[in-house]
Amino acid sequence: LVFWLIASTLTLARRSPAAPGLTEAAGIRQLAFFATLLWLLHPVQTQAVTYVVQRLASLSAFFCLLSCVCYVRGRQSARHRQYAYYGASVLAWLLALGVKQNAAILPVLVFVYDLYFFHETPWHALRRRWPWLLILGAFGVGMAVLYFGPHVWSTLLKRYARREFSLPERPLTQPRVVPYYLSLPLVPHPVCHLLVSRPSVDRIEPHSPRPGV
Repeated sequence: LVFWLIASTLTLARRSPAAPGLTEAAGIRQLAFFATLLWLLHPVQTQAVTYVVQRLASLSAFFCLLSCVCYVRGRQSARHRQYAYYGASVLAWLLALGVKQNAAILPVLVFVYDLYFFHETPWHALRRRWPWLLILGAFGVGMAVLYFGPHVWSTLLKRYARREFSLPERPLTQPRVVPYYLSLPLVPHPVCHLLVSRPSVDRIEPHSPRPGV
């Protein structure tokens, strides 16, 4: 799945003048192969198989990749075959969502992928597809209400009452945590990591989120 998705993305990208070297199909396959090999053998992947609970992440990632592949195949297929691929993409996404809730972000990723790789300019496509953006936003709100109930904010506050950090402290801490995770593909140390980070209470305390921002 990773190989096919990378190869398809590179094939779509070679249409752009910014990628003049991506002209040979053999070169694209070789690049996709080595990129897949790097993804497969990268030390950071040990995190997903070290802990039993991380099987959720592996299975959810599998269904997310399958959903992306089905969508791309649908966009490249004839109209009478598109609906089958789109239906399979939605089914794979629902399975990923049933395994782990962070798969809820997948429709946004697919929407951005479509803007950049199936249109000449993403902003021009965004102006034409703004109704779909509204539908995507309404769908996200509906999913939140379905999952949390009609009182979304109060339900969130009740769930955070059982945690060691509050809801306002979480977005303040993310600018410190996200750069750390982004650095792992370049510097995978430690190989098996269990991040325990002190929450950021405000913008000026010692564990300030300002450097991350």
